[in-house]
Amino acid sequence: MSDRNLLILGLDGIDPFLIEEYSEELPNLSSLMDDEGSNVLESVLPPVTNPAWGCSFTGKLPESLGRFDMKVLNSDFEYGFEHLPMEDIMVDGFWEFTDARVGLMDVPCTSISEVNGWVLGGPFNVSDEDAYPEDLSQELKENLGEFDWDISGTGEEKRRKAFDQFEMRKKTLDYFLDNKDADVYFYVFRVTDTLMHHCSEEDQLIEAYRRADEYLGELMDRDLDVMVVSDHGAVKADRSYSLNTWLIQNDFLEMESGSETDPGFLRKFALEVGEKALNLGFKDQLSWLNSKYEDLFGEEFRTTGKLDLEDVNWDETEAFSYTVATCRYTGVWINDDRFPEGIVEDTETKKEDLKKEIEAIEEVEEVLFKEEAFQKDHRLFPDLVVKYSQHVKQDSAVREKPVSEIYTYMHRKEGFIGLHGESFGNIPEGADLVDIAPTVLHYLGENIPEEMDGKVIDIFAEGTDPAERKPERFSGEISNIDF
Repeated sequence: MSDRNLLILGLDGIDPFLIEEYSEELPNLSSLMDDEGSNVLESVLPPVTNPAWGCSFTGKLPESLGRFDMKVLNSDFEYGFEHLPMEDIMVDGFWEFTDARVGLMDVPCTSISEVNGWVLGGPFNVSDEDAYPEDLSQELKENLGEFDWDISGTGEEKRRKAFDQFEMRKKTLDYFLDNKDADVYFYVFRVTDTLMHHCSEEDQLIEAYRRADEYLGELMDRDLDVMVVSDHGAVKADRSYSLNTWLIQNDFLEMESGSETDPGFLRKFALEVGEKALNLGFKDQLSWLNSKYEDLFGEEFRTTGKLDLEDVNWDETEAFSYTVATCRYTGVWINDDRFPEGIVEDTETKKEDLKKEIEAIEEVEEVLFKEEAFQKDHRLFPDLVVKYSQHVKQDSAVREKPVSEIYTYMHRKEGFIGLHGESFGNIPEGADLVDIAPTVLHYLGENIPEEMDGKVIDIFAEGTDPAERKPERFSGEISNIDF
């Protein structure tokens, strides 16, 4: 096992190209840019927090975890999508294959489980129930005081709370580093992702980068090996495309008459007003109005909801799209005999025909068959994956027209990896998010489970033990770890 302590510093959604663009304002992140290699860490498809972080610490692709997007198609194909429990991912974490002591703090896709070390919360809440051991949360309260983890409110309020919580999370990580010994500390900060989704101008997002950069400088002064990782990058989107609207217009998808996603006059009017307000830069004002509506009526007034599958006329529908991720990718499912009301008899021909028609759309860059998009087959994954142009965000809502002008940021597949510490050298091109887990195990002196899809990245400094030792794989159940 390495005689060094490793900090995996997760900066959710931080983008290598924005770091390069604002390098003068980000001296510490910029110092990690590799002139002889690459700082791009390729994310998964689609590049979304869940399952991306899970892929990082299990070394498994989304298809191995059975998770396409934050929600997955029901296993019985009953026209529904659901969240899967995080416990299913937690049992495959790299910490299960080593006797090294680990501290997991605010890592998305984790759950409160027994580990050789401790687990604190997930991405949002910290309470007595959100820690292992159970008294860990109370220990933090006694030493650091009460924290407010609420993130609700308008865009401006969310930004303020995100920065407040960043300061709270800094205190917790500093406390752990100063008071709790571990071989691997794994802490994810969400402020860079939160500001990406809730900024109304670019400088608000870059302010999150500046604060993360400043704290990184403090961490680099400690006697630690530091691996900075993001689960995806960030890129501006100036348009969104509703494939479901296109499917309706081209007779592939039919809604039940009078359904909420078959909008009446008032909903049409609200959609038009909302779109014009967004185009004029009134994102924060719309967020404020929505919060007031929620205060009055107990629910949000959403003009951008996802396709409601209960409103679909399945007897007349050949295909539909459903994706939660804020990115340029969306999935398409063919309504064939896998589904209870499937009407398509020749699935392969329908896929080929639909692929050709969608690729003719101006905003589409390419359409991939499932077999092209994923390295392994998974029966619940979409039959087609649509990849839009660089600045076009997918939109699963049903609208008056497919294209909408927007101002926002979205996820892109190019994430970031940066290294600091005497154990590390250059970063080769071709590093993938699923490579993190096997690389950490190799750092710790462990062999790599055969079921991990990722590889060991050749990042270790010449003369160090990981650099001199060849990565080895093993198969079968792990049985020699003694906690």
